[in-house]
Amino acid sequence: MGIALKTSPATRRSSSIGGAKGRVGFTLVEMLISVALVLLMMTLFAQVFQMAGNSISKQRGLAENDQRSRMLQTMIKSDLDNRSFISVMPFAPGETLTEAYKRDGYFYISDNNTANGIDDVLQFTVQLKSGADQYYGKALSFPATDSASPPNLDFSTNPFTMYPNQPDVDDSQVIPNNTGSSMLAEVSYFVRNGNLYRRQLLIRQPPAIPGTTTQPDTGTGNLSPASPPVNLFSTAMTNLPAYPQLLGTMVAGKPYATSFWNDFDYSAYYSGATTCAAFSGRTSLQNDGTSFGSLGNPQLRFGHDSSSGLPKEFLTYSGTPTGFVGRYTLEECSNSAFQYPQSASLNPMAFAFPGTAGSYDVGNDGVVSGFKGGLRRGEDLLISNVHAFDIQILDEAAGQFVNLTAPNTTDYSLTNQINTAYGPFGNTGTNAVFDTWHPKIDWNTDTIWDSPPFFPQKNIPGSASSTATTWTANKTYSIGDRVFPTTTLRIAPYFYQCVQTTTGANSGSSATTPEPTWPLKGGLKVGDNQLIWQAVDNRKPLKAVKIEIRFLDVSTQQMRQMTMIHSLVD
Repeated sequence: MGIALKTSPATRRSSSIGGAKGRVGFTLVEMLISVALVLLMMTLFAQVFQMAGNSISKQRGLAENDQRSRMLQTMIKSDLDNRSFISVMPFAPGETLTEAYKRDGYFYISDNNTANGIDDVLQFTVQLKSGADQYYGKALSFPATDSASPPNLDFSTNPFTMYPNQPDVDDSQVIPNNTGSSMLAEVSYFVRNGNLYRRQLLIRQPPAIPGTTTQPDTGTGNLSPASPPVNLFSTAMTNLPAYPQLLGTMVAGKPYATSFWNDFDYSAYYSGATTCAAFSGRTSLQNDGTSFGSLGNPQLRFGHDSSSGLPKEFLTYSGTPTGFVGRYTLEECSNSAFQYPQSASLNPMAFAFPGTAGSYDVGNDGVVSGFKGGLRRGEDLLISNVHAFDIQILDEAAGQFVNLTAPNTTDYSLTNQINTAYGPFGNTGTNAVFDTWHPKIDWNTDTIWDSPPFFPQKNIPGSASSTATTWTANKTYSIGDRVFPTTTLRIAPYFYQCVQTTTGANSGSSATTPEPTWPLKGGLKVGDNQLIWQAVDNRKPLKAVKIEIRFLDVSTQQMRQMTMIHSLVD
């Protein structure tokens, strides 16, 4: 008979507990594997988030660069669309002006060092098409005075009732607001120290107010800034008290506490006859050779020497030009030491400045040391961190966009440069400048009108490739023959093509003396014994410009290049 063995409950519990004890928690290997997996997942997530963050930053940088590009393109395009010099053809010496409204003001491009893509300067005059649109700028208001002797400032009287012809009135506001406006302006673009600047200077369009004198007047046709303008605002201005903020601007011998361009965003030049600043006005855009103060004359433009007419784009010329400024910034022009255009002493626009006058240089911050710390710093700044600002023009003969005087040029090559002395290098080097010029400029007083830097022509007089020859008396000509007048030297705005003979088509006929009076407008005809000549425009207008701007978004290190091609053919 078998014997049954029994275990007690305590024994069973002990056995159960002992078995569970061996399986509690994780082993060291399991823990290491778990931690490794967690770290791997966290690393992967971190990389994903980093990539997402970088992508967002990159997209933000691209978006900001796109926004800057749109802003730049909109502004530059608007200025070029509103240029006053619509048909961009330089004036020939002594040229009789036709279609005057299409060739008002000027259009200027300087390549400076053609191998340097950041030292170009673009400057031209603009004219808005609609009277509803205006350019605005600062115009410090002239105070009223009482009847005391000497007079005191009278703040109880509206100064416009005493001095109605002042820039603060130009915006047609009846209450002084220190703001002027105009549909006309000088505009210049340049880069310095990686900053792209746009200077805008209004050209006065004062409202017609009975009893006031508008400045400047139309004078005698002498384009020299030494010619006396009429009083800047009205004859009553000479009776103002010694108000240093203003009087040095328009009254000879009066002090000026700040600077003209700190108080007035207006185009002006130094008038040697009245030893004070003279404002540019409506007639300053006219290039008919009779208007006083024409801006077609470089002597009267912003950034040019009022004596030599040369552009002031470098500080010093000691063999090699140094200290590129392009144009003076608003910070520099608003410094009280900048006393031009109200004074000619220590003239920063002078080609020889600074000479022995003191130590002026462009510092590491890109500011001319002698004019640092002006009150209006940054007001003319468009964009920073610019790495390229290159302006190229369409060379029609070369069939491509080129830099002026570069090896691949044809119409704008060194061999086709007519006036080699005009430009930021003067007679000291090669000037790569395009300028629309003025038909009557005689700086060297040799009684011969000076030529523009370039005058592209379809047929160049004296060139082996020209299809036109000089007109010769008693010579047989046929239909289709082309001639220049006998007085033509290097510039011929028109050549003349034989379009008819009295003895039948394509048959020979003889030209006889005297020489015809050649018409100066394309399409007009003139008789020459048995021949009929028709004027053909020989000029090549500048048809397009290409502007390349490259800039950096610092926060994302994204470089953006903006290239715009703008047609100049309307």
